[in-house]
Amino acid sequence: MDLVNHVHKVLEPVGHPATQQARPKVTPGISFRFFDQRPTMYGDGKPVREEAHCQIDVWTADGKSLGISTKVKEVMKAAGWRYIREEDGLDTGPGVYQQSLVFYLEFGTED
Repeated sequence: MDLVNHVHKVLEPVGHPATQQARPKVTPGISFRFFDQRPTMYGDGKPVREEAHCQIDVWTADGKSLGISTKVKEVMKAAGWRYIREEDGLDTGPGVYQQSLVFYLEFGTED
């Protein structure tokens, strides 16, 4: 599965620009990155599914990202991602705030 294109398409209805692994040049904006993508193995050592984590960051000038974050959670859940956690109110510079949302997805089919 091409996760980059998948997440780009999932985030389109949110209505704000989304970039991979780079803070957006304008706020509000969205960035995302993946970590812990790997096959899931069972007793026989054969991978039967894949799993991935995606961190989506919502960037705002005023620290008020509730509407955007709520929409991100809705579209990701509808696409099969499980919401894990968030970190709020990280001030990463003058007038720029970051809210991080982490999601988990299992995909693929068992034989």
